Amino acid sequence: RTLTLTHVFTRTHAHARPMNFSYYFRQYIGFILAVLSFAGVAFAGVSERDYGIPTNTVLYASVGACFVGLAFHECRPFQRKARMTFSKEEHDQEWAAFKAEVAAAQAEADGKKTD
Repeated sequence: RTLTLTHVFTRTHAHARPMNFSYYFRQYIGFILAVLSFAGVAFAGVSERDYGIPTNTVLYASVGACFVGLAFHECRPFQRKARMTFSKEEHDQEWAAFKAEVAAAQAEADGKKTD
């Protein structure tokens, strides 16, 4: 098997998806916007006094970024779709199905690598 730069710099997700810039952007942009929103709210108290930016402008932009981040977070493509449960049987069943799905995806990815 020949290694290329793509193989060296691209790790694989549990579902055999490449973990490149697009993966990280789609997965973590909601978290980054939430952190920026928190920083904006913390900054709003001194924004007008120190920088001349109205407090309301900073607060509205922070809340807007927070809602956009929430939408991105809820729509991120690589999230587990399991239900919340306290039943050990349901948990074991969902976990077995998840492991089988990962194994099938890995087998499919291994099959594509040999082609």
